[in-house]
Amino acid sequence: MRPEEALDRLQFRMLRAAVEAVQAMLFFATVSITAGSVAWAWLSHAGGDVDATGWAVAGGGALSSGAFGYLAGRRRRRTERGDFVIEQLEGLLTVSGVSDHQRYDYVRRQRIRAGRNGFRLVPIRSHWSARSRCPSTPECLYADQLLLDGRTPEEDGRIRRWIYLHRPIGRGYRVWVGLRHTFSDDGGRMQPYYRESGEEQRVDRLIVRLRFTWDRVPLEVVGVRWSARSRSSRQETGEVPFQKVPGPDGSVEYVVDVHKPDGRCAYGLRWRWADDNILPVDAMNSRTVTRSAPMTAPAFESLSAARRAGRWPGPAPAAPR
Repeated sequence: MRPEEALDRLQFRMLRAAVEAVQAMLFFATVSITAGSVAWAWLSHAGGDVDATGWAVAGGGALSSGAFGYLAGRRRRRTERGDFVIEQLEGLLTVSGVSDHQRYDYVRRQRIRAGRNGFRLVPIRSHWSARSRCPSTPECLYADQLLLDGRTPEEDGRIRRWIYLHRPIGRGYRVWVGLRHTFSDDGGRMQPYYRESGEEQRVDRLIVRLRFTWDRVPLEVVGVRWSARSRSSRQETGEVPFQKVPGPDGSVEYVVDVHKPDGRCAYGLRWRWADDNILPVDAMNSRTVTRSAPMTAPAFESLSAARRAGRWPGPAPAAPR
């Protein structure tokens, strides 16, 4: 038996519940004694000797303060915790070329911490503007999990999905969940942006990666923050910094890394093709900035030579200005 399975047994869950009850009693007693001591000291200073009425007032104030503090603490913890917290959310979208359209390989995984006992259903929402002639089905990243797919977009344009854990987990237990989805835009071109958010859930760290293969690097990339959702769309509220790093097999990656992101916002990247053509990797400036640089003359000559030699599958590049 694995350690996490042993810790999730009924006996250990009951032990955790007992420990929480003892903690609540200690909190209640501490607040009550503190409030009673303060009330007794104030009455002693104001009237000298403290009679039975003073003790009654002090005791009532202590009990009331303790009860209020205990209930407020439970309410605050319940509000902050919810069903689960996303400690880290990582999204990766890889854009590659297939003939006259693009293929998109999407991977999203997140480490969650359960906020209650018996938790086993993790909601995930997604929305893509691309239209495929042959729709594909996403799949789970992990074999011990099951993906429940809503399939049909709802009124806000998003498709609801849930990852079902084959066994319930207890409060405070951490687990990685994720899905993979591959699709193309051969039936309708995808709008050039990619963003992630925790929706209603709190996220401690958000990492968004956008990867282009060597033959599908755009002219311009911008890190963007979008405002709270309004039906099926969001409004851009500003730019965010990102890093450009080399990826595997000659690809290039753009990374947005946000700690404690605003729960009312989504974060990601928006890109622009050059005159609807595709540019090679050396068309991009190597600086790490919020905006990338346009194609340079040497890059144009390099791409033109590759195309004449038959090593460039894409359309002819636009000449630099």
